[in-house]
Amino acid sequence: MSLGFRDPYERRRKQRRWTVIKLFIFLGFLGAVGWMAYGMGLQIGQGESDALRQQLDASRAQVRTLQSENGRLENQQQAAQERARQLEQRYEEDVPQGEMAQLLDLARTRIEEGVDIERLAFVLESVSRDRDCSGPTGSRRFLVSTPIFANEGNNSASFGDGAVTLTAMGDSAVNEDGNPEAWFDPEQPLSVTATVIGGEESQFEGELPLHFSVVESNREHRFTVQAQQRGYVEVTHERCSFP
Repeated sequence: MSLGFRDPYERRRKQRRWTVIKLFIFLGFLGAVGWMAYGMGLQIGQGESDALRQQLDASRAQVRTLQSENGRLENQQQAAQERARQLEQRYEEDVPQGEMAQLLDLARTRIEEGVDIERLAFVLESVSRDRDCSGPTGSRRFLVSTPIFANEGNNSASFGDGAVTLTAMGDSAVNEDGNPEAWFDPEQPLSVTATVIGGEESQFEGELPLHFSVVESNREHRFTVQAQQRGYVEVTHERCSFP
C-alpha cells in the first residue's frame, strides 16, 4: 500500500524537476540566441560606424580640398585684379586723354595729310609758353544765313585788314505754329566758315559762344562768336604771333 502511494508522488516530482530543467534549457537557448543577436548587432553597428567614420573622413578631406581650391581661386582672383589695376594704370599713363588725345589726333591727321614730321616738330618746338598778342582789335557783327534766308549784303565780316572773312549758317528759328522764321535759332549749333586770303577755308561748328583760331601767314587770328540781336552774331577778334 505504501509503495503504491509513493510512486505517483515520485512521478510528479520527476515531472516538476524535468519541467524546471526544460525551463532552464529554454532560458539558456533564449540567452544564447540573444547573445548571438547582440554579437551580430554589434558587428553590424561596428561596420556601419566604420562606414560612417570613413564617409566623415572622406567628407573632411573633401572640405579641406575645397578650402584649398577656394584659397587658390581667391589668390588667382586677387592676382587678376592686381594685373587689371596695373593695366588700367598703364593705360591711363600711356594712352593720351582729353586735350592731349585731341592734340595727338590733330598731329596724326596733319601727318596723314602729308605734313612733314620734322616741320610739325619744328612748329611745336617754336611755340612759346606766352602768347604774343596785340589784344582785341575790335568786334563786328553780321547776319547769320538760314536755309530760308540769305542776305548777301550783310552776311559776312572781315578781320585783320581783310586777312580773314567769316560767314555763318544756322538752323531757322521756329514760331509757335511750328513754322520756320527767317532768322537763326541761337540755341542750336552754329556753323562758321573762315576764309583766308588766297581762298583757303576752314569750318568751325558748335554752340554759342563759339571760340576758334585761324592761322594766316605768321599770324594767329583768334575769334569769339556770340549771339547778339535777333538774326545777328557779334565776333570779337584778337591777333597773335604764330607760332
